Amino acid sequence: MSFFEKMLVFLGLAEETEEEIIEEEETEPVRETSERNKKKKVARKNKDNQVVPLHKASNQHNIKVFLLAPKKYDEAQMVGKYLKNGFPVIVNLENLEVETAKQLIDFVSGTVFALDGNLHKIGQNIFLFSPPNIEIEGEISSINSEYELEQKYNEE
Repeated sequence: MSFFEKMLVFLGLAEETEEEIIEEEETEPVRETSERNKKKKVARKNKDNQVVPLHKASNQHNIKVFLLAPKKYDEAQMVGKYLKNGFPVIVNLENLEVETAKQLIDFVSGTVFALDGNLHKIGQNIFLFSPPNIEIEGEISSINSEYELEQKYNEE
């Protein structure tokens, strides 16, 4: 293949033939990795002798969490859009009637399921919906139980 033909293929103005693709696969040189490159792939250890990944996600510090207190069912789509774009959403359902809140939870739960995300109840009427790229650690249910016990004993 000539230089001109390669440029046309590169620019997408022409297509490679199967013979040229097979020829490239057969003649592609094998690169040996140097000792220096091999060392770069080894995980580093921190002071506590725990393995730490070499590269952290560059967008970890740019994650936004959206807080919403919908007043009507139509706002469920906004929650879905945020999740679809990779943002976690905390939803406070206190402003909704019980039936409308159930419908909103059903809609958003379906969205979370379709995206392989997660749903966490973090309060009586407060939920955290997160897309699959966000990892949520810890349990809040025990905290809620302790709070409910305190409220119960304070009322008596």
